[in-house]
Amino acid sequence: MEKELSQFVKGADLILYDAQYFENEYEKYKGYGHSTPEVTGTVLLTGLSSQ
Repeated sequence: MEKELSQFVKGADLILYDAQYFENEYEKYKGYGHSTPEVTGTVLLTGLSSQ
């Protein structure tokens, strides 16, 4: 999932991303449309434009 999200937002100037659940809660709520802070960090580090 992280790789696909990083590709999707690559080069974006702004990303709004919801990270409601902790990693240990995520499996219970998978598919609810929220994510974890760990995934958010990966997406932000690899997807944002450097301009």
